[in-house]
Amino acid sequence: VIPATDLTKSPEEAAKPEAGNDINTPAGKVEVKDPAKLTDAEKKAIEDKVKAVNPGATVAVDDKGNATVTTPEGKTAVIPAT
Repeated sequence: VIPATDLTKSPEEAAKPEAGNDINTPAGKVEVKDPAKLTDAEKKAIEDKVKAVNPGATVAVDDKGNATVTTPEGKTAVIPAT
C-alpha cells in the first residue's frame, strides 16, 4: 500500500519550483563507449548533468551509469542508466 502522502501534495508544494519534486532527471544523456563499464570521465559527466538539475544534492554514479541522488533534506532516489 502506498501512503496518500506519497501520492499527493499541498498547494504550497505545487507552487514551489519543480512543483515540490525534489529529484530531477536531466533531459540530455551522456554518450558512453561501453555501457557496462563507464570510465571515470563518463561517470563525472553524468554526475555533473544530474547535479545541474538537482542543486545541493549529493550524486554517486556506478560503473553502469546508475546515479544515486541524495537531497540536502535526506531524500534518496536512483536514476537508472537506461
